[in-house]
Amino acid sequence: MYDWEEDLQGEENEEEDTDLGGKNSLIFLVEATVLMQDRLESGETLFQKAISAASETFKSKIFTSDRDLISVICFGTSKKAPQSMNFNHISEVTSIDRPKRDSILLLESLLGEDGHKKFLDQYGSDGEVKLHEVLWHCQDVLAGVKGKVGSRRILLLTRNHDPHNGDQSLDIKARRKAADLHASNIFLEVVPVLPPGEHFNLQTFYRDIVRLADDDWSGTVTDIHCLTETVLKKTVVKRTTSRLKFDIGGMVVGVATYNLLGRASKPAKKETRRRH
Repeated sequence: MYDWEEDLQGEENEEEDTDLGGKNSLIFLVEATVLMQDRLESGETLFQKAISAASETFKSKIFTSDRDLISVICFGTSKKAPQSMNFNHISEVTSIDRPKRDSILLLESLLGEDGHKKFLDQYGSDGEVKLHEVLWHCQDVLAGVKGKVGSRRILLLTRNHDPHNGDQSLDIKARRKAADLHASNIFLEVVPVLPPGEHFNLQTFYRDIVRLADDDWSGTVTDIHCLTETVLKKTVVKRTTSRLKFDIGGMVVGVATYNLLGRASKPAKKETRRRH
């Protein structure tokens, strides 16, 4: 069997697990340091831009994959939340759960000038970053999901390509923990959140610990205004509709086809309180 056939077979088995009822689990891991509090021309901070992208994903999932589980976790915060957490400077803004109204309202309450003040008062933004502890906590969160699991992913939104400021000891610990994630089939992707004109150097740190879905990704986001669109694309679960083999003069090429449009079922009705 060719290598590509093995890869496609593994991908197909994963998709079948999802189709048979496995829940896809996704963690938005958002940097909340002082670097992310810089403002764009629109007036919103880079952190708020990342939170807005997460909020839009929650809204999309309600209609497309309402059984998926999503969480928003921030790192580099001054405080930890909840207080029972084993690590400092990590805050669970929303616990891992199906997308719902309360989570969306909570994320939206962190937008705007009032939201900026609310986040700084409640969580702060001058905490130390130890990425191995952050990944460890994410692994624990995903391991706590009950029932059949389809896929487990961490989407890391950050501005800093050198999170430990050159501390080799912390870099090594983070790489070891990332290896644990890979061994547990937890996929980690990085989405840079950058102001216009700033470059994200993947080679500095993240190249060795990230298992990327896009082999040709350069690590640079050219337009901050496309962040939400980029995040939504990365959170869509791809399922093949067919697989073909092309024999070109003795060279066999495997091709998988995908349907870019899918049927969205109407979510179950849920009573909510009327606002006055």
